[in-house]
Amino acid sequence: MLLSCGASGWGGLEGEVLLLAEAYRRRGVATALLVQPETPLTWRAQEAGLDSHPLLPRRRADAAGSVLALARELRRARPSFLHVHEGRDLRVLVPALVMARTGSALYVTRHMGLRHVRHDPWHRWIYGRVRRFYAISRHVAEEARRVLPLPPERIFVRPPGIDTGRFDPARVDRAEVRARLGWAPSDFVIGMLGRVTAHKGQADLLEAASHLLPTHPRIRFSFVGSAGRDASEQALEAELLRRVRALGPRVSWHPATERPEEFYAAFDVFVFPSHVEAFGLALVEAMAMRRPVIAAAAAGVLDIVTDGRDGLLYSPGSATELAERIACLVDHPETGASLAIRARERVLGNWDINKVAGLYLEDFQNDAMIT
Repeated sequence: MLLSCGASGWGGLEGEVLLLAEAYRRRGVATALLVQPETPLTWRAQEAGLDSHPLLPRRRADAAGSVLALARELRRARPSFLHVHEGRDLRVLVPALVMARTGSALYVTRHMGLRHVRHDPWHRWIYGRVRRFYAISRHVAEEARRVLPLPPERIFVRPPGIDTGRFDPARVDRAEVRARLGWAPSDFVIGMLGRVTAHKGQADLLEAASHLLPTHPRIRFSFVGSAGRDASEQALEAELLRRVRALGPRVSWHPATERPEEFYAAFDVFVFPSHVEAFGLALVEAMAMRRPVIAAAAAGVLDIVTDGRDGLLYSPGSATELAERIACLVDHPETGASLAIRARERVLGNWDINKVAGLYLEDFQNDAMIT
C-alpha cells in the first residue's frame, strides 16, 4: 500500500493520512507514504517508523524528472493499491503509473470542496485511471458529481476518522486543565477551536458572546486558534483579538495547540460555527471527548450532527440563533449531558480511524478479487 499526500503544511488532511497509514500497518498491510520532501508529514511519518518517498517536484520545471523517478519507485515497490489524498498528486502519479505498468489500483479520497469543472481531455485521462473516488461528506460528493469527469457509480462517501483512544475524556484530567487555564469550577465555558479564517465563524461566536455575557454571569468564552501566513488571516486575527479584549476578562484567546483534547475536556460546550466545511474533524473530536456541541447547519456538518439527538444546529451566520442555543445548554445542563453521551457513541460507531481503515481495505480487497 502506498498513500500519497503532497501537501506541504500540517492540518486535518495530513493528520488523517498519517492516522490511516498507521491503521493500515496495524492490520498487517505493508504501508509507505509518497510525500513532499522536508514537510511536517515527512517528519512525523519518520517518527512513526513509516517509510516515505518523494512525490512532487519542488519546481514545476522538475515535473518530468519527478515522473521518471516515481515510475522507477513504483516498479520497485509494485504496490497493489495507491491511495491518493491530494488531488494535485495525480498530475505526477498517473503518468508515472502508466510508465511503470505495475497494475496498481488507484484510489482517491477528496478532503476539500470542489469548484472548478474538470471535464477537459487532460482531466478525463487522469480520472479515467481512478478505480474509486471517495468524498469525505455528501456535500463534497455532490460537488464531485458536478465537476469531475467520473461516472456516478465510481463516487462514494467515506468520512475521515479520528484516534478515539487519544480523544477519550477518561484520559484527560479536566479539573487540572481548567485550573491551569484559570477557570473556576463554577465557570460555564463555551469554547471553539479552529484556524483563523473568515469562514470559520469566530466573529459569529464573539457576537453571540456579546449578547450572553450581560445576562449569564457564569459564562466564559474561550477561543483556540491562530492565523496562517496569509495577510488577510493575520488582519482578521488582529481584529478578533481587539474584540476579545473589548468584551473583558471573561473572554480569552489561546494560540493553536498540539493538545486540543485538553481544551475539549475543559470546555462545557463546544461550538463549531463554520459557515462551510467539507467535514468537520474538530467537531468530531469534541464529540468524542463527550462534549455537548452546537454547530452551524452547513455542508459536511449535516453528516455529523443530528439536531436534538447528539448536538444542536443553528442557521449559519446567525449569531442570534447561536446565542439561543448556547443559552439553552447553560440553562438546561441535563440536556447537554444527554447530547454529550450520544455524541461519543456516534463517533465510536462511525468515525474511529480503525473502522474507517477497515472499510477502505474491504473495498480495495473486494475490487482486487473482482479484477
